[in-house]
Amino acid sequence: MKAYFIGGLGCNCYYPQDFFNALSFPVTYLDIYDSRLEEQLISLEALKDWFMAQVDMDDDILLIAHSLGADLAVYLTSIYDKITHLVLLDGGYINMDKICPLNVEIEDSLNYLQTNVYESLKKAVITEKQSSAVWSENLERAAKESFAFDKVQKHWYLSLSEKLMIHLLTIRRQAFRDLSFLKR
Repeated sequence: MKAYFIGGLGCNCYYPQDFFNALSFPVTYLDIYDSRLEEQLISLEALKDWFMAQVDMDDDILLIAHSLGADLAVYLTSIYDKITHLVLLDGGYINMDKICPLNVEIEDSLNYLQTNVYESLKKAVITEKQSSAVWSENLERAAKESFAFDKVQKHWYLSLSEKLMIHLLTIRRQAFRDLSFLKR
């Protein structure tokens, strides 16, 4: 059995590293937030294609996922019999339409991206450290990797692709609707 991990919105390979280190087996991080995917991950079909290209379907799969990644993992597990074990961390089978409309979620998420800007990378990391219950070298590296410098605006910003974020939030809603058979 091979283990894979899909993180929450904005995750990078360093955020879950302490978790991976605590496990007694290797886990492969699946980077669904790579900005190069913004033109590719536009539908449920594209999500399935992306997943198939990332994993070894010759073995049974343990899929571990967090937050938005967990919401998508429930859908992927409903499709692929090779996913024999599923661990959801702070996410899963959530009807986001009951929480807020998609356009509000997108607007709030875009606002979050646009307002989380810092004059220095050091201030960005300090802010993240202050909001964290625990801290480690891996989390510090994760925070640093999450930001990019805008040479025109002269500030550091979260480097998550807005376009990809919108696609993934939309795909999550579509995935939930396709899971309606679980209600029975």
